[in-house]
Amino acid sequence: MIRANYAPSVGRPFGITDQVITTGFPSTLDDRFITKEGFLDPPEYSERSTYKVVAHHYFRLRLLQSEILQVLQYRQAQQARAGGTNQGNEFMHTKLPSPFLVNFDSFRAWRIDIDRRLLEWKDSAPTQLDAGVQFSPLFLELNYWQAIIMLYRQSLVVPTSLLQELGNADDNVRSPSATTVEEREDEELVFVKVAEAGQKVLKLYRQLHRVHLVNYTFLATHHLFMAGELCGCNPRANANSF
Repeated sequence: MIRANYAPSVGRPFGITDQVITTGFPSTLDDRFITKEGFLDPPEYSERSTYKVVAHHYFRLRLLQSEILQVLQYRQAQQARAGGTNQGNEFMHTKLPSPFLVNFDSFRAWRIDIDRRLLEWKDSAPTQLDAGVQFSPLFLELNYWQAIIMLYRQSLVVPTSLLQELGNADDNVRSPSATTVEEREDEELVFVKVAEAGQKVLKLYRQLHRVHLVNYTFLATHHLFMAGELCGCNPRANANSF
């Protein structure tokens, strides 16, 4: 689970697919009721364990992140193959469907659904009182907006006005994940989503840094520059403002 945090952050594939994972979530029982002999039934009057709810909430997010990353990479691979990649190799599995897309009519329908599930995750996040530990809920909100960036970043297109200025440089600036006509119908939505998420990430990192809850680690620096780039800000200036 810890290593999974780095995979979606930098766009790397997960080492183990969700289909073969059989390990369940850890028990939320208080540790005193978990013994070598097994789980004990807590007394009816005992308070429920709260200090494990943050971990459980992160586990739910990791599953959502895993789904997002696998769908985006599957889609990118399909688009590459449509352009000729792997067509001459009869041994490669080029026609396997994505298990996450089989119940949806389109990528757009899946994206709407996963966006809804991410929002549900955010809205159900435990508060400081719920968690019962010294953990800032701002970290959960930060993770939500970073997941939104991951979900929509691949759908960004170069604006038409900029393409006209670049002229013949079109092929050199186009993303490897070429967009479809269906996505262009939502082009404005994608820009708004990414811009809002980028601004939120920058603001939240600043809030956390001011109370000494985050340092300039590799991931923090990566997310700051990514967010600054996507929301149209100067990431270097935002980093220096801390």
